[in-house]
Amino acid sequence: MRVFVNYQTRDEPFVAQLIDRLLCEQLGESAVFRDTRSIEIGREWQTELWGSLSRCEVLLAIIGPKWDAPGPDGQRPYDNPDDFVRQEIAFCLGRNITVVPVLVGDKTERPLLRADHLPPDIAGLADRQYDRISSRRGEYDVQRVVDKVLTLLGVEARPEPVGRDGTVALVGIDRFDRTTTDDQRAAAVAEVRTAVERAALDARLDGCVIEDQLGGARVFVPATTSPVRVITRFADNLRTMLDHGGVHRVRLAVECGRLGGPGPDAADAAVRLLSQPVLDSILDQATKARVAVVLSPAGHAAMVLDNPKWIDSSTYLPADDGRCWVHLPGYPAPPGLRKPPAPAEDARPVASAAATSRSVVFNIRDSKVGDQYGGDRIEGGVHHHYGSR
Repeated sequence: MRVFVNYQTRDEPFVAQLIDRLLCEQLGESAVFRDTRSIEIGREWQTELWGSLSRCEVLLAIIGPKWDAPGPDGQRPYDNPDDFVRQEIAFCLGRNITVVPVLVGDKTERPLLRADHLPPDIAGLADRQYDRISSRRGEYDVQRVVDKVLTLLGVEARPEPVGRDGTVALVGIDRFDRTTTDDQRAAAVAEVRTAVERAALDARLDGCVIEDQLGGARVFVPATTSPVRVITRFADNLRTMLDHGGVHRVRLAVECGRLGGPGPDAADAAVRLLSQPVLDSILDQATKARVAVVLSPAGHAAMVLDNPKWIDSSTYLPADDGRCWVHLPGYPAPPGLRKPPAPAEDARPVASAAATSRSVVFNIRDSKVGDQYGGDRIEGGVHHHYGSR
């Protein structure tokens, strides 16, 4: 055992899972410990956990915005001496095992740790050199963290296989926490896996490959099948399956691109979409929603805006400052989100000699293209951001 991945299940679990996957590809599954993947059913989990922890060379502490957020009782998770995340970190700090804090989010979302805000047995965590995974460059930052860990272990990265083009649909159950038993988790994953298989079959996702991943399932659809079929028929079928027999709600992140190959791929981008914090509040308000579809800005443009014949774009709204677009099948629009500003009717270049030098151009395709936001205008070569005069 070389690397132990430490994380709070309510705080950025998908980042922990992505780091785990990338490390496993380089080191092998037996060299990386992450609780829900590494402990086989029927095994004595505390023996497995502490045994792996005592043998590890590096502990990665994944620390996101919710890591130290108070719970309903007003207590922070690590205020409880029996909190396993705290115990794992304290164990390694006390034995001089390398501990690397991995902060998730920008400096306002995830400030630096302060020793005087931490219990004495983990106060040393604030003194350890950290790395940061930002929300805007998540997939690249994750790869950088993995590369640094490999360097720390003296391991040369293996070349990655050539990838395949297509669509990745990542289905994650909303939301597990530490009170969920192993039996409950396994039953939920099995239920969702069955729903995913039936939904894919009914949607005629020919040649798709379905794998267990991230407390749910990953579906890879070859490029010969349109991604539009994934966000329409597959998403609607999945909603129907869960409406008629399921008790769980899921997040469905869809991304087009390459699966595998060098660098971050479409699955990595889908993981980042699936972990968007804004989905928590949306699903809290949409109590009857079974499926929340989330797309990247590029995916929204390619799959939604370019296919008005098949998709009502008004049912998709931007979230998290345009970092993603959300759709709830069965809802006219996701609650709690604002519609993007509508383009002005006269937002077209005027074919007169006077207007030629002061043409007006609006960005209405997306929330942000380059340095231009939805509703921006350019007059006489001067860029006016939306909301300015």
